[in-house]
Amino acid sequence: MESSERLGSSWHASFAIELASYALSVVVFLYFYVNQFHAPSAVIFPHLKVVLAVLAMPLGLRALAGRFIRNEWFCRGLSAFLILLPLVAIVFWYALVLIGLNSWGRVTTWGIIWAYAKQLPHLLGALGIPAWLPLSLSGMVLAVLFVFIYILITPRDWVKRLFRRANSGITILAAIALILTSLARLTSFCQGGGEHPSEPAVLSFITAKTGGLQSHRLADSAALDAKENIARSEYIAVQKHLGRNLILIVGDALRAGHMSVYGYERNTTPNLESLVRRHQGHVVPNVRSACAESSCGLMAIASSRPVSDLGSAPFTLQEVMRESGYRVHFVLGGDHTNFYGLRSMYGELDTYFDGTHQDVRYMNDDQLILDHLESIPQAVPGEASAFQFHLMSTHGLGERKRDCSPYQPTSNYYAWPGGSPNRPPTPNKAVHAVNYYDNGVTCWDSVIAKILQRLEEKGYLDDALVVITGDHGEMLGENGFFSHQYGLDEGVLDIPLVLLRYGYEGPDFPGHQLVGQIDIAPTILRELGLPAVPIWKGRALHDKWSPREIKIQQGPDFGIYHLSADGAVWKYRRNQDTGVDFVTRIEGRVEVRASLEDVPPELLVSWRSQAAASMLVLAHFK
Repeated sequence: MESSERLGSSWHASFAIELASYALSVVVFLYFYVNQFHAPSAVIFPHLKVVLAVLAMPLGLRALAGRFIRNEWFCRGLSAFLILLPLVAIVFWYALVLIGLNSWGRVTTWGIIWAYAKQLPHLLGALGIPAWLPLSLSGMVLAVLFVFIYILITPRDWVKRLFRRANSGITILAAIALILTSLARLTSFCQGGGEHPSEPAVLSFITAKTGGLQSHRLADSAALDAKENIARSEYIAVQKHLGRNLILIVGDALRAGHMSVYGYERNTTPNLESLVRRHQGHVVPNVRSACAESSCGLMAIASSRPVSDLGSAPFTLQEVMRESGYRVHFVLGGDHTNFYGLRSMYGELDTYFDGTHQDVRYMNDDQLILDHLESIPQAVPGEASAFQFHLMSTHGLGERKRDCSPYQPTSNYYAWPGGSPNRPPTPNKAVHAVNYYDNGVTCWDSVIAKILQRLEEKGYLDDALVVITGDHGEMLGENGFFSHQYGLDEGVLDIPLVLLRYGYEGPDFPGHQLVGQIDIAPTILRELGLPAVPIWKGRALHDKWSPREIKIQQGPDFGIYHLSADGAVWKYRRNQDTGVDFVTRIEGRVEVRASLEDVPPELLVSWRSQAAASMLVLAHFK
């Protein structure tokens, strides 16, 4: 055994190092959490209680080890492990929480952590990072830290010094008290525990799946929910409607301006262009999403609502289809199950499948959708079906196949260092990133053709409406930014809308200078011969409209597209945090800065009034 002199020397240094390590980690995290991401300062004390509860158990185990384990080397090794494990776990979790807040405005949940942890090699591959590199570096760092603690800390372990002269009974009682206190506190935490609702551990492990969609909270209004229920009860469906099928295909981060079917100089969508020619296709110009991220974009498609009008249970397109006798099937790439309540917002479906429902492929690989199509039975005569597909090829985390990646070299901007929005580390990387995105569109186009071919073989396209769109656009170098989930620039809102008619003919649509994502669901109902839903905010493309307004929002940024009677399109924007507002004129896909003085005063008053009425809370804060 080591001498009492050796044990006693510099024990205070080991205590100071250990305390400083935890204190620094907690303080840095809380600084960013409160000051950068606007969490209320009231979360600080509840979070400290959670951290202390986590640390109490390893302290108790270290006390028992130091008092009763006689093998010095084993005792020191166990103590080093009990010092290192909670510190690494806390720091790693802090990093994931900040990544989530920085990337999509919400605390990263355990469901998301676990889903991607199981697919870590696939995720690293999508980012262009060899799996061995971070795993090797992590292993080396952990090994170095373990050796450092073993050699320099454990010989002077303050916990061992504290209990070395205590009798066995006192040591056991103290250790049990620490362990039971930890278990009781963590059990209370898991059951709700009365913690602050914005405390990060609560959001990550307990409640993060409720209350919002990505960067936005849902409107908490009993009156709004009551209106939705009235709309449900009053909707008169065409009972057992046996009309044409619906195929709705959504591309994640799909930007119309990078599709050759919309005039892009690169041939990124040859299959879709062929389908448009063969099936009375209509390529709708000037379409804008409701926001700059997936959750609210998908709900705008489903419920024909802008972000500010979304409640907790909107009356959706899927509900209408099922009321009308359709069997509704969702086949989705990516993880919709764990992503902040998105699966629950889809409501009741006949079948549901997303990337987490299989473990053969990377969950963001669109090949899994083609795999799943093989299990879908042949169409049944007289049974109407509605399919919704979600493709990830164009997303930064989506899989790109070699046979559909002609543009080289590439750089995945999701792997760039720095925060969100992503900025290229060098000018060449910006060019490579556009190549990477365009390869994604090319792969997406290939998957579209295969999906429709397989559905046609199974009999679902004998009489069917196919609708192809995006949940939001993507910034590809504008203002130096790449990716999405922030701001209201044109690139991040620019989405396609292509309609194909299989087995039937219909009238042409009038030309529109401004179309919203909220117009998709009303257009589908009109095309299928189903009654409209009066509570929806969008309009069917079959109608002419002028003037009109479409609300957009991303986090604290609120905006309105305004189509004037003379055909001019204005875009008003206001940041709800700073109060700064400005207007632009939209000319094609280009924004031209204008002066607020150019806007009629009554129009500006209306826009500012709507902005004030729609002040949404960013994530769970403020």
